Amino acid sequence: MTTKSSLFSPVTIGTLTLPNRIVMAPMTRQLSPNGVPGTDPATYYARRARGGAGLVITEGTTLASSAGPEGAPHFHGAALEGWAAVVQAVHAEGGRTLPQLWHVGAVREPGTEVSLPTSTAGPSGLDGPPRWSPPYGPPLAPTARGRCQGATTTCAE
Repeated sequence: MTTKSSLFSPVTIGTLTLPNRIVMAPMTRQLSPNGVPGTDPATYYARRARGGAGLVITEGTTLASSAGPEGAPHFHGAALEGWAAVVQAVHAEGGRTLPQLWHVGAVREPGTEVSLPTSTAGPSGLDGPPRWSPPYGPPLAPTARGRCQGATTTCAE
C-alpha cells in the first residue's frame, strides 16, 4: 500500500471506524450563543466532513465545572441538543466527530468575564509560559480537581 492510498483508506481505532485518515484539528470559533451550538457550527463541521475530513475534532467545549469565553460552546446541559445536530450533520456527510474538552481556568486573566462563575485556577497552579503574567491561579483544591475530573469523565462517556 502506498502512502497516498493509506491516507485515503479507512482505519479503525478501538470502536471508531473512520472513512480515511484525514483529521481536522480543533480551531476556536466561539460562535455558540449562550454556549449552545446552533446551525452555524453544524453547517461548518459538516462542510469539513464533505470536504474529506474523516474525523472532525471540534473547537474547545467547556465542561460543567469550567469557565470559558463568551460564545465558547458548552458540552453539558442544553448544549447537548446542539451537539446532537452537529454529529448528525457530520455523519450525514460521511465523517465522524468528537469534541475537544476544554478547561480554560488557568489561561484566562483574573477578573475577566466568563460564562460560569468560577475563580481563575489551574490543575497545578503552575505559571504558564513567560508571556503569561502574573501566575494564573492557585492550585485547585482536591475536591475541585475531583469535580473537573468527574465532568471530563461524564463528557467522555
